[in-house]
Amino acid sequence: MTKTLFVTGGTGFIGSHLVERLVRDNYRVILVKRSSSDTWRIKPLLEKVTSYDIDDTPMGEIFC
Repeated sequence: MTKTLFVTGGTGFIGSHLVERLVRDNYRVILVKRSSSDTWRIKPLLEKVTSYDIDDTPMGEIFC
């Protein structure tokens, strides 16, 4: 069974390394970020995570 983790701050320095490790360790990652966040650090990982822009998506939709 794959574990799912909810990550905020995943586009920053420390968070991007955390997301990279979680993906490598086969976790399902749900990433919440601002639509204005620069995703260059995790660009290769974006197709492997589920990403939501918190300023565009209500929190209730993320957890349904």
